[in-house]
Amino acid sequence: MDSNMKYATKNDWNDIMRNRSRLKMHELIERLGLRAKWSSNKRGKTNFDSPLVKELVSDMTNVVAHLPKDGDDLVEHLGAPNSLKYETDLLLEKHGNAIWGRMGDREHLVTVGEPDVESFYYPRDLYFENEEDRELIRTVLHWWIGMKACNVIHARGRLDRERRKKEERMRIKEEHPSPIDMHPPVLLAPAMPIDRKPIAPLMANPNPSAYYAQQPPRHQQVLRLDTASHGHPTPSASVSPLPSSESPIISAHAPTAQYSWRASPLARQTPPHFVPTNGARSTATPPAYSLQQLSVEVNNLAGSFTLDEPVERSPTPSTLPDHRGLDPETLAAFRKYIYPDEQGDAWDEEVLLRRLESAWRDHIRPAHTHPSANVSLFIARDRAFLTWLELRRHLADLERADKRWRTEARLEHEIEARVEEHKTLMAASRDIVRTWETIGQGVEVAWAPEGLSADELLMQAFMMLAGQNHTPDMVWPSMNVVETIKWLNGHLLQFSQDEALDIGSFYVHV
Repeated sequence: MDSNMKYATKNDWNDIMRNRSRLKMHELIERLGLRAKWSSNKRGKTNFDSPLVKELVSDMTNVVAHLPKDGDDLVEHLGAPNSLKYETDLLLEKHGNAIWGRMGDREHLVTVGEPDVESFYYPRDLYFENEEDRELIRTVLHWWIGMKACNVIHARGRLDRERRKKEERMRIKEEHPSPIDMHPPVLLAPAMPIDRKPIAPLMANPNPSAYYAQQPPRHQQVLRLDTASHGHPTPSASVSPLPSSESPIISAHAPTAQYSWRASPLARQTPPHFVPTNGARSTATPPAYSLQQLSVEVNNLAGSFTLDEPVERSPTPSTLPDHRGLDPETLAAFRKYIYPDEQGDAWDEEVLLRRLESAWRDHIRPAHTHPSANVSLFIARDRAFLTWLELRRHLADLERADKRWRTEARLEHEIEARVEEHKTLMAASRDIVRTWETIGQGVEVAWAPEGLSADELLMQAFMMLAGQNHTPDMVWPSMNVVETIKWLNGHLLQFSQDEALDIGSFYVHV
């Protein structure tokens, strides 16, 4: 690019529209000597501090808004002789002397010889009073406006492909129902007033299969999966994000009555049964230990501090550690949250999850810090519970993002923000999937020689959270979180495939 730079021809615009051009937007900006802020690779949105330059960019955006929206028509328009001459003349008349004038404030311009100023793009300082420089500025502005118009069409094309993919996935979802379907909005009640009498502890539902129901999604807080209080840190999943190359197709995270992330498909369900208060497995052939012995195992005080060694059995008290756990009102709201068919008031999800997390950290953890406690088993339950909290919050983030993307305008900066947000959401999904898949590895207990799944550890954590208000007849059907993890992993695979198709696409914004 030099002082003899000419207006782009029709062939040039054809190459740009078909992503065959090597010319990048930052090259035009550097050629004009404008001081800008951009990423390390100089791709993505470019920011300017100067109000003068911001006003120039705004006026160019207004020019782009009146150009043809069809790719072929835009190429014909930009490739015509003296195209945009009237528009560039107006821009120069309004901004030329203010930005490139010799006597004005030139803080918004770089100077030849400054660090990071490439002489290939900016071999000399530009002055508007110089006729040759003025024509060069006019030519570069013509390229800039044309490339901005091409980027708008590229962005719309991406949005159309995204919409078609979403429609195709929705069609496939209707023909082959997903294990996780959208749950309709529910009215959420605030926390119980202080002066209201507490609700009595809920008894077991006579129809345990009704527990396999839907769960309302919401929340956006991030949870750090730390277990520092036990001397064994665990990896923390990524934060649930914000503002992706493709928008996720959110089929939501609440289940259907037939196939949910809390319950296995009906064809694979076994007859309902009570789960022992110690959270151990219930199988068709009970182990040779009594309930009292199982309780001893669950709260074994003679354990190993390493995850790769079996836990030694030793005599311990036959009662669970005496800890406060959830109060009756919160316990009722918690069971209503995970088993919607139960009676009781539904709390705001954010409020409830915060209270559950506080109860776990403030009451459950301190009750299991004795030096002789079964640390490895408790750490596995701790990770399962905290990961489940983050999963619930992340699913709520996905649903909120989907609702927002369905209603937002189709402006260029919104599309760019949407792409970045989706990438962040997918990164958080990937971390949660990886964390869940490692829960329970290396934990060995005598009463479960084949090992414990993350779902089983989660249910044991729920019973520990109930604390003193947990009763023997209180049933805790499996949440079957593994189905949600599989669903997230499926979206990650689709995202990777879609992202691979977009590699090399020309998509730069200013």
